[in-house]
Amino acid sequence: MKLRVALFFLVTAFMLPLVAACGAAATPETVTVVETVVVEKQVEGETVTVVETVEVEKVVEKEVEKVVTVEVAAAPEEMSTLDRIKEEGVVRVGFANENPYAFAQPDGTLSGEAVEVARAIFQDMGIDEMEGVLTEFGSLIPGLQAGRFDVITAGMYVNPNRCEQILFANPEYKIGEALVVESGNPLGLNSYEDIAANPDVTVGTGAGYLEIDMMKAVGVSEDQITTFPDDPSGMAGLQAGQIDAWTGTRPTLLKLIEVTDDPNYELADPFEQPVIDGKATVNYGAAGFRSDDVEFRNAFNEGLQKLKDEGQLVELIGQFEGFDEGALPGDTRAVDLCPDAYADIDGAAMVQGDSGEVMAEHDSEEVMAEEGDAMAPIEPVPGGAFEAALNSGAVTVGFANENPYAYQEADGTLTGEAVEVARAVLNNLGITEMEGVLTEFGSLIPGLQAGRFDIITAGMYVNPNRCEQILFADPEYQIGEALIVEAGNPMDLHSYEDIAANPDVLVGTGAGYLEIDMMKSVGVSEDQIVTFPDDPTGIAGLQAGQINVWTGTRPTLMKALQVTSDSNLELANPFTNPVIDGSSAINYGAAGFRYEDEDFRQAFNQELQKLKDSGELINLIGQFEGFDEGALPGDTHAEDLCPDAYKDIN
Repeated sequence: MKLRVALFFLVTAFMLPLVAACGAAATPETVTVVETVVVEKQVEGETVTVVETVEVEKVVEKEVEKVVTVEVAAAPEEMSTLDRIKEEGVVRVGFANENPYAFAQPDGTLSGEAVEVARAIFQDMGIDEMEGVLTEFGSLIPGLQAGRFDVITAGMYVNPNRCEQILFANPEYKIGEALVVESGNPLGLNSYEDIAANPDVTVGTGAGYLEIDMMKAVGVSEDQITTFPDDPSGMAGLQAGQIDAWTGTRPTLLKLIEVTDDPNYELADPFEQPVIDGKATVNYGAAGFRSDDVEFRNAFNEGLQKLKDEGQLVELIGQFEGFDEGALPGDTRAVDLCPDAYADIDGAAMVQGDSGEVMAEHDSEEVMAEEGDAMAPIEPVPGGAFEAALNSGAVTVGFANENPYAYQEADGTLTGEAVEVARAVLNNLGITEMEGVLTEFGSLIPGLQAGRFDIITAGMYVNPNRCEQILFADPEYQIGEALIVEAGNPMDLHSYEDIAANPDVLVGTGAGYLEIDMMKSVGVSEDQIVTFPDDPTGIAGLQAGQINVWTGTRPTLMKALQVTSDSNLELANPFTNPVIDGSSAINYGAAGFRYEDEDFRQAFNQELQKLKDSGELINLIGQFEGFDEGALPGDTHAEDLCPDAYKDIN
């Protein structure tokens, strides 16, 4: 626990009494007195202010005849976020590169429904420059809280859990569900109720998607629902006849239809929204602010209301698929959607929720730094996660539903490279039951820190920034890059250096992907690199001739090729990984633990080493595409990859 003295003495109106003796000579004397202090304590990442009494020694004058009071000016107040951005004329916005909500276009321009609404409001406020900060969706709230940007403009849904963590503006849109069906809708599916009424119909959606609960609520049976890792793989399942319909939000499915470009499929029209607890299930999206930026949020709301009143809002959002007049949010306010969290807000600052699910990064780093100073021995720590797992024979693991690393199969079984390695290790420790906790990738580290699960088994890359936050086990695999090229590789591209040597080659990759810096470091020019929101849209761009080649990690691209099922495309073979600063650019993946769970991590490492020594590791990871003997991590340890963060760990 960290203790910081915030204020040594209680003062009133910033007046500091200065005591001086006059007249008769005074005799100094040291005495022990009891005083009141105000302190802040960091407890599990939360700052608590308390008043305490302490004994201190002070030198006092026995005879005092005169008291002189001197006024000390108060420290200037820190500039508010709103005042700062108005003065600078620049606002930083966090976005997650999700089309049509907020995304970077190939030329780097920031656009999307949420972006254009925010841009219009900020310009009306005299803030002409908007700087986009790209992050994973699950990292948007932690990033806002940590001050990496000023506002979230990602079309984020307003819900009670998020309202406990941030302050939403009033909604800028509302949105409902949709169905992708065979052209002509031969099964007559225009609602979830239609699916429930026909037990022979199977419907697909993403694992962990809200649509699952919606469908069950109106009578769709669990046997009728098939889950897939994501929308592209679900669409591929629909095309292959594994399911009869695919469901998700309307804008997402419109974009999916456009990218897939298959005339055999369309959106069910009309589609009736499910009615749950007497209300149509509709999601509302809004900008997000820090809890103490009420002034900023209120100013944004005023600008938003002006857009609504003048009819400009529908023009702004109507540029993007799925947003029409039916998407206007009406008079619904954030407080209507989160009455409990925002009950006391009426232009006054909100007291931040204490859910503790997501901590600001700087707070979590402070807590972990303290915890990392006292590493536990290998024997189970009493009351720790390792002891609890040994006693119960069960452990909870966090995963992000990314194939081939960790994902749920259609029957709900948890599998993947990281899962199977962890399952073998834990079984050898006598921990035979593994419960998966699905979360967004960017929420894995906050979720681990908040205690929602015991280990991250997601094949997470080990890097210095993450090592500052969690304690990685030793690597279980190493992985390099790959290229998708036209079948036969007519341009003879087998490395990033080959791309650099041919200025006519255009290479695509995901916006914000690590591959961008890798390519630039070996001489690929910025003009040769075209960014797309994700792998499916990038491969669609390759198929359309917008680029000559697509790059990413080998397992991801192998899976992308399988889902795309286009015989005109293949992986470049062989492919030479880029050499940067004298070393081959290789990523290492490992399980992640809390800093206080060093005993658990050490035990995990011991069993992992046994899998390596016995040759069993290759059998476990080799079940999954892209993992062969070349993926074995050798003798590399977590300490080798993060020497600064782990220098004190034995």
